[in-house]
Amino acid sequence: MNNEEEDLKKKEREEWIESQWKIVKSIYFRAYKGRAHYADISDIEHHMRFFDYIQKERTDMADYLRDVVEDTDWTIEQIAAEGICPKVVEAVKYLVRQSNETFMQYVERVAQNDIAALVTYSYILDGLEIKRFKSLTKYDFNYLNTLLEAYHYLDNLEQQKWDKEHYKDLIDE
Repeated sequence: MNNEEEDLKKKEREEWIESQWKIVKSIYFRAYKGRAHYADISDIEHHMRFFDYIQKERTDMADYLRDVVEDTDWTIEQIAAEGICPKVVEAVKYLVRQSNETFMQYVERVAQNDIAALVTYSYILDGLEIKRFKSLTKYDFNYLNTLLEAYHYLDNLEQQKWDKEHYKDLIDE
């Protein structure tokens, strides 16, 4: 592939990402019109805290849309009908926590989808930022221990994935 073809492919990808974001933002603002998140922090500000951890476009989109499904009357089917990328829709399915799941059951299910796992891992990393606590209660210790268990579970899976998939790629080069 020559430079001109690569530039065209890059431009097409950027345009696709931009069009997907327009759909996500449209859904998001329609779903949350006039609503505020806990502690009077707008939902947009709530999500901005996690962008430092999340590095991929599809994870950002899935993160936004998961909240839409969990917090509003929107369904996964409605989101899919808006033209959202099927990989993002699939991740949202994994990210929506079921009422009968423990947190670790949820984490284990989420780990089956790479996008959903990265979003959850990012939330866990943010939750483990102990500096945000003014003091720690017994509840906080239990919460942090649960997050630590989930962190180590996901981190171990990622290491296994690296060892199996990426090591093979290095050998084959």
